[in-house]
Amino acid sequence: MEKILENELFVASDISKLPQFVNAEIFNMGISSIKAQIIAPITSKEKIIGFWGLDQETKSLEWQEDHLNFMKIIANILGDTLTRIDAEKELNFMAHYDEITKLPNRNLFTNFLYFSIVKQEFTQTHLGVVFLDLDSFKVVNNTVGHGMGDELLYLVGEKIKRLMKKTDLVSRFSGDEFLIMISHIENKGEMALIAEKLMNLFYEPFILKGQEFFMTASAGIALYPIDGKDPEELIMNADIAKIKAKEKGRNQYLLCSSEMKEEVNRQNQLTNHLYRALEKGELIVNYQPQVCLSTGRVTGVESLLRWQHPELGLISPAVIIPLAEKTSLINPIGEWVLETACRQNKAWQVMGVEPILMAVNISASQLKNPNLISQIEGILKRTGLSPAYLEVEITESTAILELGEIIGKLNSLKELGVSIAIDDFGTEYSSLSRLKMLPLDRLKMDKQFVDGIGFNHKDQSIANAIIQLGKSLGLAVVAEGVEKEKQVAFLRTSQCDLIQGYYYYKPLDALEIEKILRRQG
Repeated sequence: MEKILENELFVASDISKLPQFVNAEIFNMGISSIKAQIIAPITSKEKIIGFWGLDQETKSLEWQEDHLNFMKIIANILGDTLTRIDAEKELNFMAHYDEITKLPNRNLFTNFLYFSIVKQEFTQTHLGVVFLDLDSFKVVNNTVGHGMGDELLYLVGEKIKRLMKKTDLVSRFSGDEFLIMISHIENKGEMALIAEKLMNLFYEPFILKGQEFFMTASAGIALYPIDGKDPEELIMNADIAKIKAKEKGRNQYLLCSSEMKEEVNRQNQLTNHLYRALEKGELIVNYQPQVCLSTGRVTGVESLLRWQHPELGLISPAVIIPLAEKTSLINPIGEWVLETACRQNKAWQVMGVEPILMAVNISASQLKNPNLISQIEGILKRTGLSPAYLEVEITESTAILELGEIIGKLNSLKELGVSIAIDDFGTEYSSLSRLKMLPLDRLKMDKQFVDGIGFNHKDQSIANAIIQLGKSLGLAVVAEGVEKEKQVAFLRTSQCDLIQGYYYYKPLDALEIEKILRRQG
């Protein structure tokens, strides 16, 4: 029947005159008494999807023009109606299902979870919501393309579906994230067993076009009614637990707890306050002296951001910086710290004290800012500080990311005349091949190696190796976190250049630093 054209009618006053294939269909249906027949094709989206017709069983009939027009009109109406029904089905699918995995989407999952919560009121069991996120999924997209990545998402969804019961629901939340509702849970122990089975799904590789892909996942779990009374709260708390699972090292699951929720609420409150902290003048900069071991003189200071919260007291940069990096605040706050530190260093020089080096930490987010170089150049011009008295500190973890871009930025800083130090050296992926490519002036040895000096032979060996490495590369070495006489003695014997820590000075305000500089002058 493929040869039938749109709107072509099969008309016969004598049934025997119909095309052979139509006649055969009629007799196959056991309709042998038809004397005359008219058949119209029904089309949808330019394809024939069926037929409809009129039969005459009593006598042969000459079909009139009105009959033919009527047949075409009805066929068109049927075709349009079926096309609209198909379109509505497609729209309904798009509104409630994910195109890639064919799983329910977030909206359908939320609605289903709502009605499941209503039914749960009449039982003594719990509902579990699992928020699952694939670890390092971007690597798949970047290495084999988004098409293969989509196929992997589909396979993950199918694997999870096969594990779940019919009363459970698996949904694709977004990106590489899945939501799973598990019904009729007796207690947290049972939920943990199900979570273990879920994580075990990722022990076996996924096969894509004959190639094996090993994936891991992190998951967070929230239980109704313990962790929330509505879908939004349950999903949010499962997401909180998932984030904490990732922070602990990925490839694991965590059940939501009251401690997690309290910590997140506190972080949210702090984030909201942080938006106003700069304009309210709550941010301050303290300075910790760096002492030259050979002379005992303060030759530099490290600027340290502090937040004097009116209710919570003094908040350290270990809390401020991660909060700022999660928002758009890291660049304006970082710029403010840079300018404050440079302006203060110039102010000390104007007082007539011996010039010292001002070290300022630059976060990974700041280093990625395309305007960083012009920003620093502008600050130096506004404050009048010579670039020779500014040092930019980057962490070792920052130095190993996107090496080409970072080297370009650091070279631009060197051209300005700014010196560069690597902070927390030895704690991340210390690569000598990367180290020799970076335009550095100083290494800052991490406190964890200094802490072991005097009783831990390995820490002493590492500390000594870092000092000798720095000297062989022509770099000055600063030991951080020095607090004890034994540490100072060892570092002096090992010919470390500078020390920074409570043994000499804790972080101080600008006035206290001024007094120290005047005394030694």
